[in-house]
Amino acid sequence: MIRAENVTVSRAGRKLIDQVSLTLEPGRFSVVIGPNGAGKSTLMKVLSGEMVPDSGHVSYYGADVAACKPVDLARRRAVLPQATQLAFPFSALEIARMGA
Repeated sequence: MIRAENVTVSRAGRKLIDQVSLTLEPGRFSVVIGPNGAGKSTLMKVLSGEMVPDSGHVSYYGADVAACKPVDLARRRAVLPQATQLAFPFSALEIARMGA
């Protein structure tokens, strides 16, 4: 389970996300939608541990993501960034099947 509580991220004096709270449960399909600039990518970076929020916190099965070592997180979950350069010519279907 991934839980975010009152997460806020600001850059250059602008709040990219403001006091977002959510719980993502295993076995459930969740979707984050919104217009360009709404903070979707920022939220995903915070949830994955790639970015630390200015306030609030994110936990992964009860463990504080900010306190976890990246290698420990990598052992328990995977992240496929929006922009990825692959050195091999895989199709989108082949990449998706690798995660199965």
